[in-house]
Amino acid sequence: MTEIEFHANVADKLQFGCRLIRKAVRRGAKAVVVADVQMLTRLDGLLWEFSPTEFLSHCTEIAPAHTRAHTPVLLVEQLTPQGQYPSNSILINLSHQIPASFEQFERLIEIASAEANDRLAALDRWKHYKNRGYPLKRHDANAAGAMV
Repeated sequence: MTEIEFHANVADKLQFGCRLIRKAVRRGAKAVVVADVQMLTRLDGLLWEFSPTEFLSHCTEIAPAHTRAHTPVLLVEQLTPQGQYPSNSILINLSHQIPASFEQFERLIEIASAEANDRLAALDRWKHYKNRGYPLKRHDANAAGAMV
C-alpha cells in the first residue's frame, strides 16, 4: 500500500519540491513529479538553476524512452498506467488533483502551500486517502525544525 506524506504550509512549493527532489536523488531514488503544465515549466527552469554546485538531471514525459529510463527526475502532467516507472520511484504531487494511478508507487509526497485554495485542495486529497485506508503522515513546514 502506498505510504503518503503531506508537507503542509510550505512557503514556496517549487523550492520545497526541488529540495525533496534533490534529497530523493541523493538517496538513489527516482522522482516522478506530477503537476499542471505551467507548474512543470516553472519547475523545469528552477531545476536548472536550483543549486550552483550540482545539477538535478531531469526530463519530461515527451523525452525519448532511453532518456527517461536514465534520468533520475521525470516531470509529467499525468501518470501512465501501472508498471511504467522504476520500482524505486517516489511520486511528488504539486497539483491540486489526486494523481491517477498513484497506487503504483510505494511512496507519494503531497506538497501544499499555506495559500487558501491549495490548503483546501490538500484537505480534500487527505480525506480521500484517509477514507480509503492509506497510511498518512503530516509534516508542517511552520513547525520548528521542519526542513527538508
